[in-house]
Amino acid sequence: MITLQIVDGSLQVSNNGSIILVAPKNSCAIDVLSLYDAIPLVVIYNKYLGTSTNIFTQPLSICEDSTNTPFTVNSFIAFAEANLGFDTVGGGCGGSSPFEYNANATGIQPILGTNDASGVYSTIGGGNTNTASGTLSFIGGGELNTASSGHSTISGGRNNTASGGYSTIVGGRNNNTYGCDDVIIAGTNITANRSTTTFVSNLSIMSIPTSSAGLPTGAVWSNLGILSIVP
Repeated sequence: MITLQIVDGSLQVSNNGSIILVAPKNSCAIDVLSLYDAIPLVVIYNKYLGTSTNIFTQPLSICEDSTNTPFTVNSFIAFAEANLGFDTVGGGCGGSSPFEYNANATGIQPILGTNDASGVYSTIGGGNTNTASGTLSFIGGGELNTASSGHSTISGGRNNTASGGYSTIVGGRNNNTYGCDDVIIAGTNITANRSTTTFVSNLSIMSIPTSSAGLPTGAVWSNLGILSIVP
């Protein structure tokens, strides 16, 4: 096993008792996203030089702390937060990340604002007072938005709730999928009342076929100003 511990202000890494790395702890940072790879990796780099300067990369499964307790994702993140410089990036140019993991290390959320990506693999891109509590849910930004069901999405806006599975609110405000699955809402003050449906406040079609020729079944076209559907 590989042991990571703090000794006299430095990160000391040893392999079965033999020291293989000693580095000032404040210069060490971790790539937290690598901990969520198919095979979780502990990746440590020099935070002053960027992620291209990895100084340590090993599978999480063979890493342990000073008490010989194997690290988990959560315990390693806690170790890094308590002891290392803990800049967090996803790769590329290095530097501090504007994102962090939520308290349970299950989702990603911005450092700024009061947001909570509490769902497993959930993500909040920005904004304030947003909650992504559904598994694999996503909120792009805005405020007071809640994506509470699995695979639900809110692009932005204000006071929107995506509570149906695989439901999407494009934006606007005061919209609610109301537990209906596979729903899309675009507009304001809309509450869904059935699943697998798109809801809009108003709809303007800027360009529409004037003939059904060549159109597939279900396509909409204008028959001298009257909307028709290809059977």
